[in-house]
Amino acid sequence: MEEYNHTLEEKVQERTKELNNKNLDLSKALDELKATQARLIQTEKMSSLGQMVAGIAHEINNPINFIHGNISHASNYVEDLLELIAIMQQEYPNPTSSLLKNLRKLI
Repeated sequence: MEEYNHTLEEKVQERTKELNNKNLDLSKALDELKATQARLIQTEKMSSLGQMVAGIAHEINNPINFIHGNISHASNYVEDLLELIAIMQQEYPNPTSSLLKNLRKLI
């Protein structure tokens, strides 16, 4: 009987050791899962942030591209207006008040 108790006690200790090892393995697996989940959440946040930044950059670039595309046309138009004003000043050195009023509106 004593031998049976001793054998049983050894089996219990062995099983307890196995269970402790399994618990340790499960604890490590849980920690790894939590770390992986945290990395996944961080990756999703960065992805969302990247999409938001791309959208903002697009919204900023649209008006900038419009201005850049039309600046030469506006510059040419201003040069034409200044040239016209210079011609008007040469042709009409003493302009009427209504002509002066309209010229001031252009400037």
